Amino acid sequence: GTGNAQQTYEQQVAPVFEQANVEVETVVTRQAAHATEIVAEVPLDKYDCIVAVGGDGLLSEMLQGLMNRKDWQQAILQPLGIIPGGSGNGLSASLLARAGERFEPLSAAYSLAKGQIQELDLFTATNGDGKVMHGFLSLEWAFIADMDIKSERYRFFGDMRFLIASTLQIFGFGQTNFPGRLRYLVSKDDEPLPAKYHDTFSSAETTGKPKCVCLEKEKETSGEKSEEWKEMDGPFYMFWGMNVSHAAADAHIAPPADISDGYFHLMLVSGESYSRMGLAKLMMGIEDGSHLDIDRVQIIRTRAFTIHASNASDLMCVDGELFPGPEVKIEVHRALGRVLCLPGTNK
Repeated sequence: GTGNAQQTYEQQVAPVFEQANVEVETVVTRQAAHATEIVAEVPLDKYDCIVAVGGDGLLSEMLQGLMNRKDWQQAILQPLGIIPGGSGNGLSASLLARAGERFEPLSAAYSLAKGQIQELDLFTATNGDGKVMHGFLSLEWAFIADMDIKSERYRFFGDMRFLIASTLQIFGFGQTNFPGRLRYLVSKDDEPLPAKYHDTFSSAETTGKPKCVCLEKEKETSGEKSEEWKEMDGPFYMFWGMNVSHAAADAHIAPPADISDGYFHLMLVSGESYSRMGLAKLMMGIEDGSHLDIDRVQIIRTRAFTIHASNASDLMCVDGELFPGPEVKIEVHRALGRVLCLPGTNK
């Protein structure tokens, strides 16, 4: 990210923890995937919470570490926390916004010191080669994935990197039209919330990885017409699937989403040609969520979906990290994880 995470912790976060009598053990990560290695070996009964001071990428590394463990069914109940200190801070922004708190490290530190353990939806992403990644934030494809990956070169600008990259992608004449197909499980407005994962499966029933019951059922009936599953053909100009409300502090992508509702919220634009000015207007609207009022912007709530890009070279991202396509299947596991934060003000 901006490279300031350690300084942020020492100057803004540590004093809050000290005042709140929170005992802390700190580890500074030294290279990529270091957090995955650390969390894979953490004793589960030692810490009340494992906190990432950084961006979503650091927390993603920690999540993979928990899910790679042989005892992942118990390990995933370990509460996680996050202090924004990276260039992408979507989960932190979502947690602070739902609690009515300002987006800043000080508020996040207070949220951890005074917070409560909350349930957090997690999801499994699987590609056509069988590669699996576990996530908490998002799936990006089309214009937005291109923008996110290209924004890496502007990491030192922090959250501003997305604004810079999107402006260059739109007006620098990057690709905006992405052919492909979306297949998703229909969610009715009046249906009860999905069952919580730990209420459905005991540890004895689940060994290798979380069960993707919706996708497994869909595979069994593949080829049959079903009212439960719908297909949508592109081209797609925008495809941003969200597990929580915010992708960054200034990107309120899915206002209806909550951290444990059991659903992904797909924000997309598809169909006939969509102008670059239209995309620019949409990107300006995401800061406060007003993009949902823009013509042809849809938001679809679903428990499981498959996206298939027509072009194998299209970029896809899971939680901001590059994930190989061209086909990715996603299923949400309601309340599979735990996060320490302040409770929501209106949930």
